[in-house]
Amino acid sequence: MATAISMTTLESAAYDNIISLINDKSIVTDPRDVSGTSKRLFVYDSDPLHKSINFGDFPYIIAEFPTLEYSKVSTDGKVKHLKWSMGLTVRTAKDGAGQGTSGAGKNDMFTICDSLQALFNSITHRQTLEDLNMFFAKLTKDDVDSLTVSQKQVYQSTYTLTFETRMVVSS
Repeated sequence: MATAISMTTLESAAYDNIISLINDKSIVTDPRDVSGTSKRLFVYDSDPLHKSINFGDFPYIIAEFPTLEYSKVSTDGKVKHLKWSMGLTVRTAKDGAGQGTSGAGKNDMFTICDSLQALFNSITHRQTLEDLNMFFAKLTKDDVDSLTVSQKQVYQSTYTLTFETRMVVSS
């Protein structure tokens, strides 16, 4: 559920609002659940590879907790310009989740990455973010990589999402 960022929800609402958008499978396509009806975990808050290796979990997105920076503080300190930065990582298995379909990982990667770009370039979704006090959303692709994990090829794309606002932060 989307909640406008306020002085009491500076970090939680920022994170939850982004998660609700990227976890909406009608907005960001999960190649393993095109219909959007599965309860499969698609967006993680930490790297699932740190726990165990399950190639059946691929593809997925890791959404890191946002960092927050203050600037342009008013004389009384009650109003500040806030800027959030949030890391997003997309991972796919080169041979797909079943580890057997050549090219599936590349197609999965482009499906997810194109969906993310469409989300943050969409006027409709940008307006949704602005209604939640999240302005100037910008998705920057930082890196593309190919990793070997347990002798399997994995594709990885990393992004930084930034958004900002100027608001009252204390009463």
